[in-house]
Amino acid sequence: MTINLRDYQKDCLQSIHENYEQGINTQLIQMATGAGKTVVFAHLIQEAKCRSLVIAHTLELVYQAKNKINMICPNLEVGLVNAEIKEFHKTVVVSTIQSARQPENLKQLQAQGFQLLIYDESHRAASTSSRYVLDALDFGKETKRLLTGFTATGYRNDGKGLGEVFQKVVFNKSIKDLIDLGYLCRPIGIKIKTDLDLEKVKTENGDFCTESLATYMNTPEMNDVVVDSFIEHASDRKTVVFAVTVDHAKALENEFKRRGIDAKSVYGSMPQDERKRALDEFQSGKIQVLTNCQILIEGWDCPDISAVIVARPTQSKGLYTQICGRGLRLAPNKKDCIILDFGSKSHSLCGLASLELDEDTEEIKQKERNESKLSEFAKSLPPSINKKLKASIIQFDLLGDDFTWIKDGTTHYLKASGDKVLKIFSCKDGSHSVIFFKGNDYQTVATGMSFDYAFSIADEFAKSNRQLFTISDLDAPWRKLPISNKQLGLFKSYGFRAGIEDLSRGQAALIISSGVLNKKTG
Repeated sequence: MTINLRDYQKDCLQSIHENYEQGINTQLIQMATGAGKTVVFAHLIQEAKCRSLVIAHTLELVYQAKNKINMICPNLEVGLVNAEIKEFHKTVVVSTIQSARQPENLKQLQAQGFQLLIYDESHRAASTSSRYVLDALDFGKETKRLLTGFTATGYRNDGKGLGEVFQKVVFNKSIKDLIDLGYLCRPIGIKIKTDLDLEKVKTENGDFCTESLATYMNTPEMNDVVVDSFIEHASDRKTVVFAVTVDHAKALENEFKRRGIDAKSVYGSMPQDERKRALDEFQSGKIQVLTNCQILIEGWDCPDISAVIVARPTQSKGLYTQICGRGLRLAPNKKDCIILDFGSKSHSLCGLASLELDEDTEEIKQKERNESKLSEFAKSLPPSINKKLKASIIQFDLLGDDFTWIKDGTTHYLKASGDKVLKIFSCKDGSHSVIFFKGNDYQTVATGMSFDYAFSIADEFAKSNRQLFTISDLDAPWRKLPISNKQLGLFKSYGFRAGIEDLSRGQAALIISSGVLNKKTG
């Protein structure tokens, strides 16, 4: 079957080939959900004309990849490797990572001499088990074999840098790009205001601890609010709900049913035949609402979903992007997708603005994207502050919402405890790298990125290691203390006196780090 490639898909394939010719053997490709990454890597396999291995993390993704490769490359034999099937000797082999790392299976895969490895959902590739398999199969920077990772979210929350696996992001197509090109529908974000406060929820690996979060989200009161909000905003829409735990997914299913709405829940421990039946009934329209815990985040497509309920607050941009992406595919008579977002008063949650859309959504209207946090900071300064100083502060922009980033030429850096520092470097080719320095040692977090992409990864890294960045944390308790004598002396040395003693220690630190004093504004 012939599938006409979109222009950006052709550009992606061309970039892969060009970078490979330049010696970039481990490549990362970021393509938003709905961009057709399976179509792209199936064409890559067709063009490569060599023994190829595809690795994925779920059976759904494995079968999806096999079917798409069979459709696009009917001349190639495609085999499966999983718990039951062991088809190692086909031209193309598609395997789960769980099966690939089993000793006997890995030994068989090593014997095949694969020259191309495609890692689907490759934001998982930095895990210890994944890197073990990649190393065992000899896919690394020093070989001539080509490793390509495809993902919608090329960043992690656990501090493990994808730059340790991939040399360069060779292609990036964002959600906004695809909306502008007409390949994804527009999201309508509706933030549901609650009195929920998640500040006491435990965190791990840069996001909320599941069981701790569930004690706040899986309550009769919150579940009632979720269903009320659905009835108010999305009662006529096919809807998928993302819950915190299996018990939460089941409780929401029961609440929807109690209110007369056809709903079912799906989850990982559910028998395969029951899960398939529930998904089929949802696809066919027999049930309107599908609740789930984790199972539908990756490798599942239902284009006519027109409402997504985020009943699982998250601090992870990657997870939030995956969740919202489930509802953004195009379908007949579908104009948009409502995102019902249940957050809290906590500042650290991801929201629709995390998707970086210049959209007219409620959340972004409230946020007023054209006003930086530093401008808000300037407005918060004491009325007695020197007017020239305040005018200069307003002209400076603060990078991010959580930390005090400092700019030095083309480099941005974030101070950490001791002699540690996180830096975003501008490279000669226009790309950016993120590196965490620890004295004489360093860790490469990401390379070959656009600035926006590099910053998002750096920001996630800092959030995941927040205890190290107290000195730069905009919400650290020390910032509320009165201005220190050392800070006071510095301001006075530049000729500033009016209102200086009314500053907090945090306000003074932010003004100093912005470089305003060095501009001799006084």
